[in-house]
Amino acid sequence: MATVFLSLCFLGCLLAFPCGAWFLKHTDNDSFVCDGEPYDPATHKCCDVYLYMIPVGWPKAYCCGRSLYNPASHVCCRSIEWVFHVAELEEGTSALEICRRIWQNEIAN
Repeated sequence: MATVFLSLCFLGCLLAFPCGAWFLKHTDNDSFVCDGEPYDPATHKCCDVYLYMIPVGWPKAYCCGRSLYNPASHVCCRSIEWVFHVAELEEGTSALEICRRIWQNEIAN
């Protein structure tokens, strides 16, 4: 009886609190749901509504503001490493090189 009660309480909490939605998973794009916002595997948190989603390493998307996600270090690039510099890089460049080169471009400018 206690187990049923606890199970119902847990289910009620998931329905009452949107944060419980991170348990859900989209089947179409393999991303987690966090109260309507995607789950960010870079920070292991829900995306903030104020942050942009940068698709790097499709189909996964990461919330790094306007910065790039660096899969080599599993962190977001520093805020000075802006996305618009990516157009200057040749195709096939690794994310680690992208972060490093963008940072060097900012220093040079």
